[in-house]
Amino acid sequence: MEMLRDLDDRELTEESAILDFVHHYYADLYAQTAESVAEIREQDRALNFVHQRVTEEENRCLTEAPGAEELRKTVKSLPLEKSPGEDGLPVEVLRELWDEVSMGCLQFIQE
Repeated sequence: MEMLRDLDDRELTEESAILDFVHHYYADLYAQTAESVAEIREQDRALNFVHQRVTEEENRCLTEAPGAEELRKTVKSLPLEKSPGEDGLPVEVLRELWDEVSMGCLQFIQE
């Protein structure tokens, strides 16, 4: 890596500065504060009231393949200007050619 922008949009070009920034960024990101530990404990207590078994109806809804409308809405909601997925197609191409490729996508997903 030759250059990295920090949170203040400054260019870091020296290897030591880049490594220092990355180290501190992730250390801060994953640091547990007293509040975050308390929040996790509160969430754990709340989860004790959640049923741990999925009903037949919930299972059916969770496992059925999406329909054409759900797939269209999902593609429309995907963020633009992101790296393409495993298929190599950016979302912009998928949206532009949606009328031509939608049925093939739907058949692939439903199989």
